[in-house]
Amino acid sequence: MDDILYDAWTNGGNVGSNLQDTKSPNRKIITANNAVIDNISFSPNEIGTMYVAFNFLTDSPTNKSEFTYHVIQRDVVTNEIIGGETYVINRPAKETFNANAGDDGEINKNESITLSAEEINGLATYNWYHMDGNLIYTGKDLSVAPEVTEQYKLEIIDIDGYKDYDLVQVIVNPFSIESIVPNPASTQIDVDYMTQDTSSAYLMIVNIANGTSNNYILDTQLTNTSIDVSSFSSELYEVVLVCDGLVMDSDTLIKN
Repeated sequence: MDDILYDAWTNGGNVGSNLQDTKSPNRKIITANNAVIDNISFSPNEIGTMYVAFNFLTDSPTNKSEFTYHVIQRDVVTNEIIGGETYVINRPAKETFNANAGDDGEINKNESITLSAEEINGLATYNWYHMDGNLIYTGKDLSVAPEVTEQYKLEIIDIDGYKDYDLVQVIVNPFSIESIVPNPASTQIDVDYMTQDTSSAYLMIVNIANGTSNNYILDTQLTNTSIDVSSFSSELYEVVLVCDGLVMDSDTLIKN
């Protein structure tokens, strides 16, 4: 809807049925037959315009190539037909495509990740949505930094109006080793970590060569601890973060 038509609809209370909201309030997606945009209230001499577009799912089970769609204007009081438009849509026969949002990703809390759609042949629009249906970005690559594990929906619409969807999940690990400094180390290391919202946590430093280990209890309300490694032999070690009995993250330490 152009602004004039949308404002007239808003003046009438935004009454409608079988309509789905989008990021743009002027743009609606029709979700079923007999959709209605009702109680449009124009001022005298106002003229509004509605733009209609059509899309086809790539996995549509029908072989039908021609479709007819009617838009009918009725007087809100008498229900008398006062105008309308008929659209004949010819669906071209073509090789279809599958939307591919890539593999699921995993990040630590406060990190970001870029989701990349696999590009299809020809011109196309790439839309990314939250699972609540809100459009968050248009483009092939989307960078996100969710606080908790989130799923995103990719929509690809090609130049002929065909569309397909795919889902991708970003798993957020809330517990992590942020840094080990210095590394390599000779006497002492400072470990930055994230363990908030867990009841217990500790670091386990494991000698990779012989499997021996030392455990260091962490204060889950803090984010840093210092560990004396001066007595460690010059080896490779794995620093493992354990939260509530589960291994959540690890990093390699080089002892000089």
